[in-house]
Amino acid sequence: MRQRINEALTNRRQLMSDLSDSTESLDQTEILIKENLEQREIAREAAGLVQDNLAAKLSGIVTKAISTVFEEPIEFVVQFVERRGVSECDLSLKIGEDYYDILNEQGGGVADVCSMCLQMAFIMMSQVNRVLVIDEPARHMDVVAQERFIAVLKQLCQELKFTIIMVTHSQSFSDNADKVFTVTKKGGVSYVNN
Repeated sequence: MRQRINEALTNRRQLMSDLSDSTESLDQTEILIKENLEQREIAREAAGLVQDNLAAKLSGIVTKAISTVFEEPIEFVVQFVERRGVSECDLSLKIGEDYYDILNEQGGGVADVCSMCLQMAFIMMSQVNRVLVIDEPARHMDVVAQERFIAVLKQLCQELKFTIIMVTHSQSFSDNADKVFTVTKKGGVSYVNN
């Protein structure tokens, strides 16, 4: 009987030791989880600050270009939102108090200016060669807007050290280019002349 009591006491001590070890391990796991959640919150806040800074810079650059090309008071709005646990970027135009979809509601000219500025911003952030290849960038603009757009492009290219390679039928763009190549087609073959 005494032997059974001693075995039971030894077994109980072992169980108590295991329980203590498990409790200590659980406490350490809870501390790690808490630290992880705190780190996630810090990262989320930092990402929010970066997104706010990026939104402000992009909005400012594109709004300035739009207001230079078009006489209407149009503001380009960049807004980061969280959907399904993922950050997404909404782009819109603000005229007065109303917001509009860039591609569907304001005509192609405004969309062309927004697109060009966003492409240049992307190239600058990705730190690749600052060369932008575009096709008919002002196809939806009247002649006055095209002239203003040309001035904006020239200024951006000089200030940001960009090269633009462009396909255009616009004489205004050709007249303002540093170098012009003409492509002619004869007998189904294209020829480049400079």
